[in-house]
Amino acid sequence: MAVVNSKHVQRGQVNMGDTGFANLPDKTNAVIIQQGDVLMTGTGVGTIGRAAPCLHPEKALPDNHVTVLRTDAMSPICLALYLNSIAGQYQVDQHFKGSSGQIELYPADIANFWCPELDQSTQQKIDKLAQQSLTLKAQSTRLLEAAKRAVEIAIEQDEAAGMAYLARKGALP
Repeated sequence: MAVVNSKHVQRGQVNMGDTGFANLPDKTNAVIIQQGDVLMTGTGVGTIGRAAPCLHPEKALPDNHVTVLRTDAMSPICLALYLNSIAGQYQVDQHFKGSSGQIELYPADIANFWCPELDQSTQQKIDKLAQQSLTLKAQSTRLLEAAKRAVEIAIEQDEAAGMAYLARKGALP
């Protein structure tokens, strides 16, 4: 099973691309990450308090620096967006423990965070916009990679070959 650690939890997105793997013993009470959970990082200056909804259907294990949040009170996307907002990060700053770069945010402290109550219609609109944003981000990443490769082809061969590559990849308007 994939193991998700702090580097996989980006603000707003879980990157499952380079996770490690672990075998789950038969008799265990491990928390298993499921689609719809919100993951929040709990350690380190610069990484503490990052939140992302898990939109992947594959189950995974969190390492000990990732807290799994489950609630029916708010959609996973809205909750992650809120936790990454100024208001959410202010609460991270208020609740973390430690100093000198060795800071921790414990699940019991996260449970004391205040979150707004949003009606279902508002949450659905926010979710839709966030999903569109993720789709456009993936599309822009794909187009950027195609453009980089086209430049390489243009240098190695000629401009026409680079443009033909872009046409084959559907990267031209």
